[in-house]
Amino acid sequence: MSLNVCFSFVGLGLPKSIVIGLNITLDAARSQTPRMAFMKSRSATLQSTIVASTESTMYCVPHLIYVQPSIEEKQTAISVIATYAYLEDEQAKWTPDGYLIPVLSRWAATRNAFSIPLKRTCANDTCFPNLVISPKAETDYLVAGDSGEAYIRVDVENHGDDSFYSTLEIHIPDEINFSRLDRAVTDSFVTCSVTRRLVVCNIGNPIKAGGKVNMRICFQTEDLSVTEPEIIFAMIAKSGDDELRHHSDDNHANVSIPVISSSNITLRGEVNPELLIFKEKDYPLDRVVEFQTDIGPLVTYTISLINRGPSPLGSTDLVISWPTFPVLDGQLLYPVSAKMDNGGDCYVINGQWNAENLTTIFGNYNRGRRRRRESSTPTSSSRPRTASPLTSSELKSLACRSSLSPCDKIVCDVDTLARGRHSERDEVLVIVTARLRTDLLIKYNITGFKLMTRVEALVKDSLHPSTPFRNLPTGEVQTKLFREHG
Repeated sequence: MSLNVCFSFVGLGLPKSIVIGLNITLDAARSQTPRMAFMKSRSATLQSTIVASTESTMYCVPHLIYVQPSIEEKQTAISVIATYAYLEDEQAKWTPDGYLIPVLSRWAATRNAFSIPLKRTCANDTCFPNLVISPKAETDYLVAGDSGEAYIRVDVENHGDDSFYSTLEIHIPDEINFSRLDRAVTDSFVTCSVTRRLVVCNIGNPIKAGGKVNMRICFQTEDLSVTEPEIIFAMIAKSGDDELRHHSDDNHANVSIPVISSSNITLRGEVNPELLIFKEKDYPLDRVVEFQTDIGPLVTYTISLINRGPSPLGSTDLVISWPTFPVLDGQLLYPVSAKMDNGGDCYVINGQWNAENLTTIFGNYNRGRRRRRESSTPTSSSRPRTASPLTSSELKSLACRSSLSPCDKIVCDVDTLARGRHSERDEVLVIVTARLRTDLLIKYNITGFKLMTRVEALVKDSLHPSTPFRNLPTGEVQTKLFREHG
């Protein structure tokens, strides 16, 4: 196409030529991506100095202009802006001696602009697009505490007139980062950018009537610490033209991805000693029980619960269970104390620590304080024994699972255990001490058996209620008990 820039001059005593500085900008509203250019310079802007003749009523300068053969962006009209300045310094060179240099009137317009509207294919005088958005999560779930990728497919269809300056906005939740536009199927070039928690994708200019855009967007997670059962992406498709009010609801959509808990949890238990042998003569039945050592030998349990991730473990009960002798009407182990390295508390179900309030004493001093009754009562070694109602086979291995032996239980409260940058600790250590009640074994003439102690972890509060922890590890530790006569 041809563009003519014309000047006319009115005044008294005009010289034959006027020097003008001319600036022309093509497609000024689209300065970043102009749709036209000067053929000679292949640029959308032109700066030139013109020596215009005043001898004719109009002085015109023609320019050849290139216009894109196919213009998709038809919402913005093609505009041309021309500005000029009167160059007095240059004018002096063109003014003969004896003539005054002309002065530009302060009322003269130094800017002119015009625009060329583009024909748009619309059903009415006003274009009304109708964008419909259909998102779908292609990631089944995310794992709390883990790092990985999440994919969302978004389909946008235009059921109305051509949609110009079409965008897709996605509000992304905390702990989620935009990674990349993985795939886009459309006639337009799609680009995405992110500002804080908002992703904006330019999806078409225009999306033609009946057109579609299919996208697959990738997001990144790192040590996902959310505690909700799902994360939600809120999105909206927008057009440069307003849609009819009853068509705007389908521009909005949410898509959610479940968050589950999954961790590698290790439960370890040790007992000391594994083989416990006590002498009957050290624990006569007629002794006065004054100190903890008078009860019987010490048994120490060391339990550790380790969460190797990725998900955090919510508030948990660590339960230590050892069998009792209800048939023999007696407690097998006397709970003394418990200590947790995280400062937590342990308690005895239906009981208490050191229930008889016995003091601690060690070594020979303990033996010196042990008192026997002054009487002619036979010693424990010569005292008649009570027959045990338990058979020898039942005493080979005594465990809580047996109907003959329910459990005494110790429960320790464990706070959240997690790995990664959001956690203070991923392991807890518990030490439980108890004393073997030797009287029971001596009274019923039980020489030995295997004591099985059960250890288990029970989650009270899952951080993600929709997917509580299941099949947490359990374990058993065993101590072999033997009584020596004499």
